Amino acid sequence: MKSIREFVDFNILLNEFSNKVTQENINLPAKLSYAIYRNINKLVSTTKYYDEKRIDIVKKYSKLDKNGEPIMKDNAPVMKDMNKANEEYKNLLELDADVDLHTVDINIDSLHDLEGNHQTLTMLWAILDVLDANKPVIKELASV
Repeated sequence: MKSIREFVDFNILLNEFSNKVTQENINLPAKLSYAIYRNINKLVSTTKYYDEKRIDIVKKYSKLDKNGEPIMKDNAPVMKDMNKANEEYKNLLELDADVDLHTVDINIDSLHDLEGNHQTLTMLWAILDVLDANKPVIKELASV
């Protein structure tokens, strides 16, 4: 089981990778594209829960205006008790989350479109590591 923090971070990584692949018109193997799509969708409920609780924490510990909305200063809420807010936020991120990620085995030869694209490869290594794909693939990719 992983923490909410790990799933939130992984969701960000998946979305950044997906956007980069789209922008650079990189062709990924169908299995990998499908796994990324499936996992982004699976993580929606976990990240939605996180966002709702994060907003609750901000409202709970920030100074509110007469409409019950946080008072903002320099694009950040003015907090009544930053230490308590940080502690509760830390506890939120450490909660266990159970998301059944869609895994995939990738053939190294199917990733030829990524040759020379080190930033995209680095993102892919992190994705494959979390997806618990063929661990030897990650070692082989590092030598590309």
